Amino acid sequence: MADILKRSGEESSSVSCSKSDTSTGNDFPDEASVSSLDSSMISESFAADEENELKLNRVSELKLNVDDMTAEEIGFAMEKIYEAGAVECFTTAVGMKKCRPGTLITILCREDKKEAVLLAAFRHTNTIGIRENICRRYTLNRKFETVENELGSVRKKISEGFGIRREKLEYDDLARIANEYGMSISEVRKIFETDGD
Repeated sequence: MADILKRSGEESSSVSCSKSDTSTGNDFPDEASVSSLDSSMISESFAADEENELKLNRVSELKLNVDDMTAEEIGFAMEKIYEAGAVECFTTAVGMKKCRPGTLITILCREDKKEAVLLAAFRHTNTIGIRENICRRYTLNRKFETVENELGSVRKKISEGFGIRREKLEYDDLARIANEYGMSISEVRKIFETDGD
């Protein structure tokens, strides 16, 4: 069951429903589910736990291949893609035509942010085409709590549902305190994890 749930900071895209190529405007026929999970098993799991609400939304998965871009240029492009409204953006090393090494950039975004994200991707990369898959996305319920001690306060993200609970202290808060007191992030994390128990 954990395979279909979104881990903190990680995406678990479940199903491709349709795809199109924004470089040509062509729509392709619907594809069969690529999920390895049986839908009846998922439904039974949801029904078995009435306290958990199914968190399901649809996102666009945009993919583009780039070459002749430096790592710094790709990093800058990813920052702009996030600013445009992407839910997630990550890279994968790939081999391209004529054995050229390249980078596959994968972006997840919601429908209302897709146009802005596409514009940012075209503007800040050298790609000439972007592919799209429409995915169903399952996530755990999330909330934030604050852990306080003599060093200050740190936000803690709590993700739970379906008998699963995960906790993670926010990096930005840990880094701020580490810089302020000249400590390592691991030292600060250990202190706040102890105080948060």
